[in-house]
Amino acid sequence: MKYTIRPFRYGPYDYRDAENLLNKMSQKGWEFKTTSKGWLRNWAMFEKTKDENKITYNIDLKGSMTDSEKEEYYRFYDDLGWHYLDTYNKKLNIFKTTNKNNISIYSEEQAEYENLKEYGKPSTDMWLILQLLGTAFLLYFNFQLIDVHCLIVSYALMVALTMCLIDAAVSITLNIMYRSNCKKSMENTGQLPENVLLKKWRVWEFYGDNSLILLMGMMPILGFGYKIWENDFISRNEVLLFGKDIYFAMALVGFCGMFVINYIYMTKPDKSYLRIIDFIFDFSWLFAFSIYLQCMC
Repeated sequence: MKYTIRPFRYGPYDYRDAENLLNKMSQKGWEFKTTSKGWLRNWAMFEKTKDENKITYNIDLKGSMTDSEKEEYYRFYDDLGWHYLDTYNKKLNIFKTTNKNNISIYSEEQAEYENLKEYGKPSTDMWLILQLLGTAFLLYFNFQLIDVHCLIVSYALMVALTMCLIDAAVSITLNIMYRSNCKKSMENTGQLPENVLLKKWRVWEFYGDNSLILLMGMMPILGFGYKIWENDFISRNEVLLFGKDIYFAMALVGFCGMFVINYIYMTKPDKSYLRIIDFIFDFSWLFAFSIYLQCMC
């Protein structure tokens, strides 16, 4: 089987962009399989298909539900010809159909706007507000603990925290602006506005977050390479004798394993045990990297 992945970071305000991506990939012969479930979030997996019946995708906004509500919800759409596939970001429910005559889930913009009001209300920004407050506290705490022997580590952490702080502040501002624009546009024209600024920020946010994860993972790899270059050669016995170098190796194995397991998990989303393995790799490289930083101090 041939697979490909695409960036997939959407919320209630730009779910239509997610829908457009799924349908464009379908037209190119790629069938949506699942969104990422491991630690590396915001990716979608597609599988190459030779089926001539192109699939149409639709997304419905629906928040948390009980098991009985989910069963009834999926059955309702199945009766309309829409087969449930996946849920992203706890609100975006992805459905598919091969029947070209099926009606859209949202037949009019007013109904879509009512759903946006329900699932894009101010309370949905709470996690961003917590991120903002938590990051601000950690920045202040880290600044107070800066030690002359740990300047590189502390300043690197401050850069990462500052990025998270800016991300939360801008996201909250754009969400408030888009909610206001939706209300004004529906009152004046009866149509939903384009969310250009929010869309551009999502792109920056996606690549910024993933670059930060990649940078954190590359640090132990580069550090281990530097140790080898500095000492000309590190024998197996030396690696086993010196704990700091073991943490290098643990971080390297855990980081590489995280990517492999996340990829396998997307190709086999029904294998729930892969989530546990993914957690083990995530924890191992973050733990090993944290211990190494402490050793450096």
